[in-house]
Amino acid sequence: MSCTKAATATVVHRLAERGLIDYDAPVADYWPQFAGGGKGEARVWHLLTHSVGLPGVEPESGVEAWDLLYPERHLPALEAMAPLWTPGASCHYHPVTYGSLLNEVVRRVTGQGVAEVFAQEIAAPLGLDFWIGLPAEQEPRVAPHFQVGPSLAGEQLTALLTGMGVDVTTRLARVAPHSSH
Repeated sequence: MSCTKAATATVVHRLAERGLIDYDAPVADYWPQFAGGGKGEARVWHLLTHSVGLPGVEPESGVEAWDLLYPERHLPALEAMAPLWTPGASCHYHPVTYGSLLNEVVRRVTGQGVAEVFAQEIAAPLGLDFWIGLPAEQEPRVAPHFQVGPSLAGEQLTALLTGMGVDVTTRLARVAPHSSH
């Protein structure tokens, strides 16, 4: 969820503080495959600031919502995807790709994912009761997450957005995780 975006950014900042990541370096310096789709000039700071132009994946990629839980299923689509705008030229919240994109940079720099680096370098030293990827023994402490009110899906959401004047045929609307695809 979104609370892990701050934890993920903290990991990147710690690595930058140690000189392992340069905010202004091209992402492709750490992750060469990321340059696909014309993203060779995208910088690490574009990932951190939701300005890289990859807030979701193209529906044509075949990536389903469930696939976003598995990097090996969705990272190839993000590697190949052309950004929706020139990185750094605009900003739009990257709700489902923020963690995946930065996790891959961290993994390539340290050999570990954000969850492991956060646990070792931030949570443990500070005694934080905070995990990215909850250990099974902590599951009984979890409060169930529920949605208040009815959820909108597929055609209902499309009708709502269309009624608000949103052109759901644009590339941004099709890529955004809340659109129906």
